[in-house]
Amino acid sequence: MKNTCKAKIFLLLSIFLLTMQSYGLEDPVDPDEPNVSGTNDEGENKFNIEYQKQSGIFNKGIIKDIKGFYLKLTWEGNETGSQLILIDFVKSIRVRGYKMVKKKKDNLGIVYYFPYIFDIELKEGKFIKNAEGKIKELESFLVYNTFGKEKCFTYFIRYWLEDKKIFNDNMSSDYNESPKVPDSVVIYVEFK
Repeated sequence: MKNTCKAKIFLLLSIFLLTMQSYGLEDPVDPDEPNVSGTNDEGENKFNIEYQKQSGIFNKGIIKDIKGFYLKLTWEGNETGSQLILIDFVKSIRVRGYKMVKKKKDNLGIVYYFPYIFDIELKEGKFIKNAEGKIKELESFLVYNTFGKEKCFTYFIRYWLEDKKIFNDNMSSDYNESPKVPDSVVIYVEFK
């Protein structure tokens, strides 16, 4: 009886090993060039944007439909006044200042701080300092990154209490003060 049991075990083990060989299963080995998160099969970076928030945190991701529109900006030394720059030729944009827009509802003033002054680096290496204008397409945008998708904003809002003539966040009565930019606001974008 012991011999028949050993024979059955030997037979089953042999069938198992032959089956594994026929399926081409081998011991696992480390790949020569692993596919790292954030790269495609050729090892190239697949992210097309890197952005920094006021908190100092940098993130990378993919932003869709960020091609083919023009920035209409003015800057010192630009003799033609307002000039159009195709976003496809822009390497990076840093927000340097904001423009206030207030909307009043009853006794509450909603004060929007839209980015309005920028330092821009073009892909050819040229720098434009203190360019002024609105870049509506970058006031809010959706980025797909390793955490999922994130709605990003380059503008922020504060509330002005009309009856008390103060901001609700810091109780300041100086309407024209330079505000503290919230940590979650994007202040820099670089296109890859």
